[in-house]
Parts: sequence; structure tokens; C-alpha cells
Amino acid sequence: MKRISTLILAFVMLVSIGFAQKGSITRAKTSMDAQRFADAKQAIDEATEDETTKDLSLTWLTRGQVYQYINRDLLGKQHLDLDSNALMKSYEAYLKAIKLGENEMAVKAAEKGKAPKPYKDKNVIVDNLRDFIAPEFKRKGIEYYQLGNYKNALEMFELGIAIDVMPEINKKDTTFIYYSAILATELKSYEKAVKYFKQAQELNYGVNMPELDENGAPKKGTDGKLITSSKTAADIALSLGNIYIAIGDTATGLKTYEDGLKKYKENTQILTQIINFYLTTNNVEKAERRAKQPNIQFCKRYFVRPIGNGSQHFESRQGKSSENCYQIL
Repeated sequence: MKRISTLILAFVMLVSIGFAQKGSITRAKTSMDAQRFADAKQAIDEATEDETTKDLSLTWLTRGQVYQYINRDLLGKQHLDLDSNALMKSYEAYLKAIKLGENEMAVKAAEKGKAPKPYKDKNVIVDNLRDFIAPEFKRKGIEYYQLGNYKNALEMFELGIAIDVMPEINKKDTTFIYYSAILATELKSYEKAVKYFKQAQELNYGVNMPELDENGAPKKGTDGKLITSSKTAADIALSLGNIYIAIGDTATGLKTYEDGLKKYKENTQILTQIINFYLTTNNVEKAERRAKQPNIQFCKRYFVRPIGNGSQHFESRQGKSSENCYQIL
């Protein structure tokens, strides 16, 4: 009888310890449901430092949820006075929860000699990353962009893109890929700029896009159909060529210009850049030859003559510069 009593006591103590271990997690969830976010934060922070709970996937899933709500709750209200870095902490917690959860499933499967089952909470985490965290990164990126903080803007956009390309999501947000390329170019982070511009090209970003009026509304022709343009796609080709020239890869830069000109024959900016490249490298004959190409309308009255210290430039008899000529086109 005494032995049975001892076993029962040991079992009760074991169960009590188990409940105590997860007590902080439970308090965090309860407080979160009651929108007591300060209490939820305190409880889940304790759980992430407790030796008995800090390596549980449930701890980090709950932390991700708590900090997600601190960043922005279901009513759209922010509680950033509790933690201004809540969005990043939520993101990192979710990623850690996935890693720990998959490891837990692998350990259980190994003990039973079976193949591991999927981590049951992964779908919940992926949904939160896709529907809440990625849009928040992009929103913050736009805010930084508007403030002229390109470094932080690019960081936020890239975090959003990193979520988009998760295998479970597999989303291609071309707008943010394109603007990541623009920001990387401004920051002279050319390797990133090339990567994102190429991704935008592969996804046909900017091809036959609706033109917008001064109010941001799509333009329509007299027939009521949308007026489209591939100017942005041509700009991507132009930007890529400019980057290659800037980093000293002249051959790739010129090829990129030429490939872009073949696709977007109506875009005189690419031709202008080709001509300017030849002028700045004193290849005047090539510049003049390109300026007279019949496939592009060009100001025939312009001619090449020496200017200043032997450099060459297109100039009209009327005294206007070649730049004005290009703008007219």
C-alpha cells in the first residue's frame, strides 16, 4: 500500500511540474486573448528564458503570436510602446517555432522507428507569416522609403520577399521585387540590384502595364480600352545595362542595352544611353552610326562635332543639345 502511495505521489508531482513548466505559456495565451498584451509579453518572455520551456516549439509559436499582436492587433491598433521591435521578434519566433517543431516530430518518429509526421502548427505559422507579417514588413518598407531611409526600406522589402518565396507560400510580389532593385541601385548594392531586376524581367514586370493619369487612375483610349505601355520593362533593361557599365562589365552592359532596344524599339532612352556610352568613350563613328539607324526616329539635323577638350557631342545647328533632341523623341 505504501509503495502504491509513493508511486501516486511521484506521478502527481510529475504532472504538477509539467503544468508548471507550461504555466507561463498558458498565462501568455490567456492574457493575449483578453488583450492584456503587457501581461502576455511578460509571461512569454519568461517562458523563452525558462530552462523547461525555452526549447519548446509551443513557446516560440506563442511568442510569435504575442509579438504579432503587439505590433498590430486584430483591430489594427499598435502597442509598440511595449516593444518597438515587435514585428521582427514575431517573425524570428515563428521561424524558430517551425525549426523546433520539425525537430520534435523527427525525434518522436525516431523513437518509434517511423517516418516523421508534419509539424502540426506549421500551417498556422505560415498563414500568419503570409497574411500578417509579410504585409507589415512591406508597409514599414514603404514608410521608410517615403522618409528617404532606403537602407531600412530595402531591409523590410527583402524580409517580405523572403516570406513570399517560402515553399509553402511561393508568391511572386513583382512590385516589391522591382522596388527592391531600385533601392539596391540607389544604395549601390549592385549585386542585389542585378538579382532583383533579373527576377522582375523573368516575371515580365512592366510589360504592357496600364498607363496612369495624374490622379493615378488607368488611362483609357477613345475606344474605352486601357492604354498600356512597356516603359517600365524598358527602364529595367536600361537600369541593368547602367549597372553593368558602372561595375566595369562593358560587354554585358552593351549587350543588355541592345537586347532591351530589340524588345522595346519605341524606347529612345536606351538608344540615347548607347550613343552616350560611345561618345564618352570617344567612339564617335559608332555613336553617329547608331544615331542614324532607320529603326528609330531620330533628329536628323543633329551632327557630331568636337566640344571642349576634344570630347564629342551631338549638337544641332539651332544650338540645342542632343539631350533635348532625345527628349523631343
